[in-house]
Amino acid sequence: MSVFKIVPLVTVSSANPSKDALKRLTFLDMPKNNNCLLILSESSWLAWMPKFLKDIQEDISLATHDFKHNKGVKTFLLNTQTKDIIMWVLKNKFRRVVLLTNQSGLKRDLIIGSALRKKGVNVMMQSKKTTYIGSDKIKMKYFLQENNFPTPKFKVVNSIMDAVNFAKRIGYPAILKVANLSEGRMMSLIQSDSDIETYFYEQAISKPVIMEEFILGREVSTIVYHNFGKPLVFPVVYKPKTDYLIKRQSIRTRVYVSPHKEIKPLEKIIQQMALRLSSAIHNECLLGLDMVISNNTIYILEFNSRITETLRMSMILTNVNVLKLMSQGIAIDSNLEPYLKPHGVVIDVPFAQSTSKQIKDNLMKDKSFISASDRRVTLHGASLKQLIDKAAFLKSKLTLSSLHTRVKRSR
Repeated sequence: MSVFKIVPLVTVSSANPSKDALKRLTFLDMPKNNNCLLILSESSWLAWMPKFLKDIQEDISLATHDFKHNKGVKTFLLNTQTKDIIMWVLKNKFRRVVLLTNQSGLKRDLIIGSALRKKGVNVMMQSKKTTYIGSDKIKMKYFLQENNFPTPKFKVVNSIMDAVNFAKRIGYPAILKVANLSEGRMMSLIQSDSDIETYFYEQAISKPVIMEEFILGREVSTIVYHNFGKPLVFPVVYKPKTDYLIKRQSIRTRVYVSPHKEIKPLEKIIQQMALRLSSAIHNECLLGLDMVISNNTIYILEFNSRITETLRMSMILTNVNVLKLMSQGIAIDSNLEPYLKPHGVVIDVPFAQSTSKQIKDNLMKDKSFISASDRRVTLHGASLKQLIDKAAFLKSKLTLSSLHTRVKRSR
């Protein structure tokens, strides 16, 4: 059994940080540097992780299956074979491993983590129950229903006729989605019987799919982080379409707003529901909940036992670095209230026609600027209106610049 010592650590997780003591659990026999390995299932996360890894980069190493250089952090290219990953970790004598998984890697990482624990490695990983239910949307829907969590009416349909008959019960529009994919892949909004036929034929469906009623309302998310027996629930974030706020046109990219005046009265109820689900599912790492609010009724659409986009935004909102808590084995004081408080507003704005360099050249010195990629920019500030106005101005400026560039090239 490993021996721990307690080291006090200051946190900025609430409005009164001096009274919110976190406790850091440190292995007495753990090397000082590069003692923790973060295994990433998706190398694309390295586009936003540097901000959160900056103050711990000397104490960690990263390993991923698709190598991308990450300045300042020692990064390894991993073999994709499960046995090879286990042997490599043991060979390099990492004493703490954090498994940051995606949807497709949930079960594989459970195998890796369990094998490493048997060899005495301290592993931060998701529980077996959460992994198996969270990786299958059919099991997930039945779990929510059987444990009295409000969720849209649903049915597992095996054929076009099965789906058409269920649609007669719940009415259109409805949702069709496969059981083992995430982020909207192979999910469609169905408006008619013919849409059902099109979905089954175009997607070449050969396995059962879920059909559920479509609930029109406000889409929100929250995250529960759980470690060392103590959960923390992040603020509820409202996710309207970003371009709808800026140009009154709707596209997929989201804006994360917290707090929001129309969500605030229900926030505590949503967070309590998230904590109850986290306990029921035996969450031992991260649990993200996607919900919809309709007529003051909260419905859980699904939950994700993996890294989600909501986590990145929530860490910015609260100034609580979950990656640091994970990698340094920081446990939360049992007397600390589990409800984290937001600091301002965070928005994600799509910039499909601009490069990250163009965005950074215009915003690098701006205090609201957080990060940029070739697809979006993230801003953080005190006022939603100011951020929206700033994003709209930058968008029009870069669009005009891009237009001038194309005109010059065409001459």
